[in-house]
This record gives sequence, C-alpha cells and structure tokens, in this order.
Amino acid sequence: MIAGIHHISMKCGTREEFEKAKDFYLNILGFSVVRSWPEGIMIDSGAGLLEIFCNGAGIRSKGALRHIAFRTDDVDSVTEKVRNAGYRVFIEPNDIVVRSVPEFHARMAFCYGPLGEEIEFFQETDRNGCRVEIRTVAPDSADRETLERINEEAIPENERVSLADMAATGAEILGIYVENEPAGYMAIRKYRQIVYLAFLAVRGDLRSRGIGGTALRDLIRRYPDFMIVVEYEAPGIPAATGDIKTRRKNFYLRSGFRETGWFTFYDETEFEIGCAGLPYDPEAMDDFVAWLHTIVSDHIPNPYRK
Repeated sequence: MIAGIHHISMKCGTREEFEKAKDFYLNILGFSVVRSWPEGIMIDSGAGLLEIFCNGAGIRSKGALRHIAFRTDDVDSVTEKVRNAGYRVFIEPNDIVVRSVPEFHARMAFCYGPLGEEIEFFQETDRNGCRVEIRTVAPDSADRETLERINEEAIPENERVSLADMAATGAEILGIYVENEPAGYMAIRKYRQIVYLAFLAVRGDLRSRGIGGTALRDLIRRYPDFMIVVEYEAPGIPAATGDIKTRRKNFYLRSGFRETGWFTFYDETEFEIGCAGLPYDPEAMDDFVAWLHTIVSDHIPNPYRK
C-alpha cells in the first residue's frame, strides 16, 4: 500500500552546484541532513525528503515535474530570506483561492532554486487570507484562559470537560491560532499509533471561515504515521441534506477524514467513527478503548460495525 511520497531526487552537474544546493537547502531554508555519501545527500524538509546527487553531468531535462512546494507558516518571511540570499523570486507572495469543492484558500510564492528548480512556498489560510496553525499549549501558557473561555462557549455544558481536567488525564491541548491569536483548540489523546480527537472548538465569531478544516488538515500532516480517529453523531438514514449531523460529518470528510463503517453508542446517541492517516484498524481501536478505560472510565466508546 502506498503511504505517501518518500523523497524527491535532483542531480547536480558539478561539485560547485552540489555545494550551492546544500547551502540553499541547509543554511538558507534550514533543513537538516538525514544521511550523506560521497555522491549525494538526503535532506529532511520536515514533511518529506530531498535526495541530491552530484553526479548528474550532462543536459538537464525538466520533464513532467513542474515544481517543488514546501509548506511554511510564513510565506512572506521565507520569500524575503531567499531573495536576500540572491535567488530570484518570480511570483511574489499572494493570496489564492482554488475553486475546488470545497474552496481552498492559501498564500504562496515562487522562486528559482540553486539548480534552476522552481520552488513554491505554500501556506493554507482561512477564507479571509489569515494564517492558521496549531501549536501544543503548555499547562502554564497564558493562552489557556482564553482557550478555556472558548471551550465554555462552544461545547454544551453536558458534554464539556475543562482543559485542566483533560490535561490532568493525559490529553494534549493543541491551540488553533489565527495570525498568532488563539482562535480555538483541539484535545487529542495519543496511544501507540492512534491519535484520538476528543474535542474541536473554534471561537464563535470566527466560524464559517474554514479555520476548523485548516486545523484538521494540519493535524493530519502532523501525524502522517498515525491512525487519527474522530467520532461524530451519526446522521439518520436517509441523511437529511441540511441536518446538523450531516453537515458535521461532511465537514470532517472535506477535511481529510474518511468513513470507516464503524460506530459507537453512548449517552443515548449513536456516533460514527471517521479516520484519517493510516487505515482504520479495529483491533488497534479495541486496544485503545481498553487503555482509555484506565484513564477516563465514564467515557468509553464500544465500536461496532454496521
């Protein structure tokens, strides 16, 4: 089964080109070396590997590969960094809207790299063109108070758990930030190769801007080697188009999750299990549930298939 792109390979025609490429990717962009050998080097970009050889003398052909895109949390600053290092920026930072279903909002720029390769710096944004990112929130963070208020506003009282109580039982709190301001949070639990999304909340006045979906896609990228699991209320059969349960399910499906055919039932409500990342593994989920029972005894999913 294909799990994703492992690396992109490039060849330098001379040792001088090779040294220039190493300087660009290691010193200017700040990537790190994974391994090296006499004829080449493997570099970690943070979300994929670059393999650069120094034995590619001869005519270079571009072929069907158009460009390399690197995800960044600040398109403008990294563009200035490569410009100041003497590299040509041929598309300045700008906001784009991909007219897909759903629409996709991003900020991007292009430059030429040391081997003539086209490089894109790419950053997802919300529908207003604002930067969205997720960060782990430490227990003593000044943002905890703001996120707790969002929790109280967004989560019904009968379902709500304070961030302090979640953290006390081992949950990790990921803050959702828009232009460096706290706008929401996700609470996750990690066990072996499972990431369980317990809560997701976005500030009321910022909803319908694509912030939650952008944060979910960022979560999926953060844990590429994990089975990421979420539960949402199962829509009725047949599902009503405008029903809140249907809209919530579609939100997760648009944001990178997929149906599993598995369900849970508690609090007199049926929930459907969605999954992202690794394929859904019922046995691994059973192990997670058994572990969760030792942590939070009053909230135990009991998965079944329909």
